[in-house]
Amino acid sequence: MIVLESRHAPNWSGPKWFDEDFNKFLFVASGRVQLHTPERIFHLERNSLVHTMAYAPHANADRPGEAVVVYVIHYRPHVLPATLAVALRRKPVAHWKLSGSAVGMGQAVRQDFQELLYEQATRREAWQGLLVSILIRLAVRVLRLQERRLGPEPEANPQAFPSLQRVASYNAWLETGFYHQQSLDEAAASIGLRRRQFSELFRRVSGTSWRQRLVQLRLRHALKLLTETAKSLSEVVFECGFDDLSNFHQQFKRAFGCSPHAYRQRHRPKPLS
Repeated sequence: MIVLESRHAPNWSGPKWFDEDFNKFLFVASGRVQLHTPERIFHLERNSLVHTMAYAPHANADRPGEAVVVYVIHYRPHVLPATLAVALRRKPVAHWKLSGSAVGMGQAVRQDFQELLYEQATRREAWQGLLVSILIRLAVRVLRLQERRLGPEPEANPQAFPSLQRVASYNAWLETGFYHQQSLDEAAASIGLRRRQFSELFRRVSGTSWRQRLVQLRLRHALKLLTETAKSLSEVVFECGFDDLSNFHQQFKRAFGCSPHAYRQRHRPKPLS
């Protein structure tokens, strides 16, 4: 399996029909797209998720005047457990609009894609197995949403551990979970603390504020992507967890005194002559 970004200039349209030998998940990060099948037209927008089966004919066309960013997972059907593969096969093309009452699911799916991209980029030990496990989690999410069986997942009782230990564990998790979209209040609540107590303990553990640490980790990963890959700036922004390109530029220039583009030009390895 592979995860990639597809960026379309305004008024782009794809081939007449895609007819591929692999399954796909498509997640619309920005813009609006029309996905055509022989039977109907799906209107996709930000936080829309689509699954297409291998050999299911479909075509894409962007809405006029809008640039579109779509993240895509290509995978072979045998990668999933048989029960999941069969359940997804019930619809050649399935669409979930993850907004409104499903906005929480949209955020979770966005984070699944960010985690996939992070693991694919860093290639840490056993990264390929983790890609498959995240794909399985994504499939389970959408099938439960489709069957309207979503319910709260059981959580461990955060009060079972001392406050400082919980904050230290959270800080360790943040090293590889920095791309998650989370507010300070949500971070504190995730380990059962109030905002003020969490902020004080986090500074004791890390030596800096929660916000500063989050930006440091995101920028550290951005430097890796800028100097070691040819990823576009929009890909870097998405994979690092920044809100938008403007915020990324602002934070980057404040930290390094130059634009991301200038940094890349200055620090990328020169090709061998």
